[in-house]
Amino acid sequence: MTLQELEQLAQSLRATTISHIALGGKEWSVRMTLAVPPSSSTPPDATPVLTPVRSPAPGLALLHHPLLEQNFTAPGQWVEAGDLLALIKMGVVYLPVRSPVSGRLNALLITQGQPVEFDQQIAEIQGDRPSQSGL
Repeated sequence: MTLQELEQLAQSLRATTISHIALGGKEWSVRMTLAVPPSSSTPPDATPVLTPVRSPAPGLALLHHPLLEQNFTAPGQWVEAGDLLALIKMGVVYLPVRSPVSGRLNALLITQGQPVEFDQQIAEIQGDRPSQSGL
C-alpha cells in the first residue's frame, strides 16, 4: 500500500465510526475497532442543561422551506450548534432560527405557519452550554 493510498483510506475513515484499524501480515489479519458513540442517557446525579431557543422577530414560523415538505429538524433529533431549526417569515424576509448549542432537540413549541412574537420560546434543546454567537 502506498503512502497516498493510506492517506486516502484515513480520509475515508474519518467519516465513519471506525476508530482503529490493525493490519497484519504473513497469514493476514485485519482488525477494526468502532468508536463508542456518546451515551444518550444522563447520569442520575446530573441535571440536564436545557437551552431555550427564541424567535428573533415577530412573524410566521416555518419548520421547513416553503418549497419543500421535509422539516429542518424534529424533536428527538441531534442538532449541532448553528444548525437551522426554523425560519421566521416577516413579509418577504426570512430570518433563520439556528441552534445555539449542540444537543438533542427536546421540543418544538410551534407549528408550521404559526404566528410568533419577538423573543417567544419556540424550541428547547438538551445538551451543551450555549455558544458564544447569537446567530
